[in-house]
Amino acid sequence: MKKDLRTLPFASWPTTYAALTAAFTPRPIHTEAEYDEAVSYADALAGFPLNADQEDFFELLSSVIKTYDDRTLKHWPASSGVEILDFLLKEHGLNGKALADILNVSPTIAYRILKGRRRLTADHIRALSEHFGVSADLFLGTSGAGRKRPVAV
Repeated sequence: MKKDLRTLPFASWPTTYAALTAAFTPRPIHTEAEYDEAVSYADALAGFPLNADQEDFFELLSSVIKTYDDRTLKHWPASSGVEILDFLLKEHGLNGKALADILNVSPTIAYRILKGRRRLTADHIRALSEHFGVSADLFLGTSGAGRKRPVAV
């Protein structure tokens, strides 16, 4: 019987791709229950410093989630992570310098993120989620230039 990683502290999670996929095998999503499970695994990883294998696993989960969202949420307006981030900054009266402070990065990196030239990391997503009080799912797999996905809260 597979162990449910979501019940473990992140420090106890496997550090290899093979071990991660053995514990939870990402596959195409066909039901809301499968979607909820995949999102809960992605949420559990978001915001932690991931090694290369964990990043690959996280990226695969994000891709599977995005594919399901694109197929099932077509009636919702598409928004990229950068668009969502830009909206949140404007709603809170913040600018690129404030974003740099939130993410604990240089203003240059913050502006590159806003222009879609740099992707959000797991640490960035966690900081944004905590700062704005929103689900990390809003930013999953959405920060690349030209990449769109439905908004799911």
